Amino acid sequence: MKKILALLFIISTSIQADIALSSPKVSVNEQGQFLILFTVNSDARN
Repeated sequence: MKKILALLFIISTSIQADIALSSPKVSVNEQGQFLILFTVNSDARN
């Protein structure tokens, strides 16, 4: 059991990435529809 928990801990720490979600940018097009744009950036560490 201890080996399994240690293995899961090692795997979970190696699959770590910083994810940044920007504030959405909202605009209205010519038809009066709202357009919402947001971006997702990931900083993968190798």
